[in-house]
Amino acid sequence: MIVISCSLDSSLAQAATQGTLQQHRERYELFSTFDKVTILTQDTHNFSSKLGKVTHVPCAKHKIKKLQTITSRIKYLRWLQFAFNSFHWLLINRNQINVVISENVDSPIPVLFITFFRIPYFIHYHYDVAAQVGKINKSHMEGILLSTLERLGFRKATAVWVTAKSLALKAETLGAKKVTVIPNWIDFSKSRERTNIGEKNKKKIAFVGRLHPVKQVPLLLQAFQKVAISDSNIQLTVVGDGDERKNLETLSRELGIERQVVFTGFKDRDDVFSILSESELLVLPSKMEGNPRVLIEAMMLKVPIVATKVPGIVDMIKDGHTGHLVPAGSPAKLAAAIELILQNRDYASKLAENAYIFAKQQFSKEQVQQRVENDLKSVTFNKKF
Repeated sequence: MIVISCSLDSSLAQAATQGTLQQHRERYELFSTFDKVTILTQDTHNFSSKLGKVTHVPCAKHKIKKLQTITSRIKYLRWLQFAFNSFHWLLINRNQINVVISENVDSPIPVLFITFFRIPYFIHYHYDVAAQVGKINKSHMEGILLSTLERLGFRKATAVWVTAKSLALKAETLGAKKVTVIPNWIDFSKSRERTNIGEKNKKKIAFVGRLHPVKQVPLLLQAFQKVAISDSNIQLTVVGDGDERKNLETLSRELGIERQVVFTGFKDRDDVFSILSESELLVLPSKMEGNPRVLIEAMMLKVPIVATKVPGIVDMIKDGHTGHLVPAGSPAKLAAAIELILQNRDYASKLAENAYIFAKQQFSKEQVQQRVENDLKSVTFNKKF
C-alpha cells in the first residue's frame, strides 16, 4: 500500500464544492502500480466514493460534532488534529505500508513515522511553500517553521520529486539525496482545435489562476489598461477566485476598464478549456510558480503565452520559442508583450506550435507516470505491488 499525506495541501473539500474531484482522481492514477492507495488529509468528510480506487482518510473528522466544528474553524487546531490522527492511523496500519509520500512538507508526522519504521519516503514538492508563506503572505514565523520542516524532510527522504528544475537546487541545498523532476501532466487525447479566433468582435485575453497576491493580477490589470486605450475591442477574462477578488474588481473600476474585464469566478476544466480555446493569448504575471498546470493546458490548446520571467515559469517557457517572457514587476513591458502577440499573428502561431510540441514531449501522462514508476520501483522492488 502507498500512503499519501496531504496535510495543509489538501483541497478535496473545495474540490467537492467546485465539482473537480475528477482531477484529483486522475492525479492519483500516477500510482496505479500499487494495489492500494490511501490519502490522509485535513478534511472532515470522506470522499473515497469520488476517488475511484483511492481510499480517503479524513484526519480532521471527529466523533463529537461540536469539537469538529471548533477545530475546523481554527487552522492550528485542525493541523494538530491532523497530526495526531494521521500518526495514529499510520501506526495501526504500519505493516501494510510500502511507501509514504508527502505532498510538500508541512507536517513532521510522515518524517517521524518513516524514521521509526524505516519505510521508503518520497516528497512531492510542488512549489516553494516556505517562500510563498514567509515572503508573499507575510507570515514570517510560519515561513521559518515550514523551512525547518522542509530541511528535516529533505534530509530524511528517499527521494524528492520536484515539479520544476528551479526547485531542484533548493531541494539539493537542503540535503535531498535524490531529486527527480515529476511535473504536472495532462491527457493530450483531450486536445482540441482553437475556435472563433479573430471571428468575434472582441479580442480575448485570458488569465486563469487563484486570485492571490503571488499571481500579480493587479499588474495585469494595469497592463491591460494600457492596451485597452488603443484598442476598445479587447476583453480580459479573469478565471478563478480567491480573497483578492473584491480588491481586483475595485481596481478595474478605478482604472476605468470594468466594462472590458470579466471576472468569471471558478470554472471547471471543460469551461477553462473553452475559454482558452477562444482566447488570443494566456497571460500569467506571477511573482513565483511551481509548475503551473494552466501553462500546460494553454500549450495543449495551442494558445500563445505571455508570462513573467520567474522560477517555475522559466522551466517551462523558452523566451521567443515557446512563449514570450517579461520581467515580473513591469506593467509597461507586460502591456508591450500583449500588444506584440495581438499584432503579430505569425509570431504568436510559431510560439503556440513550438509550445505544443514541447508540452507533448514533457508533460504527457505517459511520460510522467513512467518517471514515477521508475523511482518507486527502485526502492520497492522487493515488495509486492
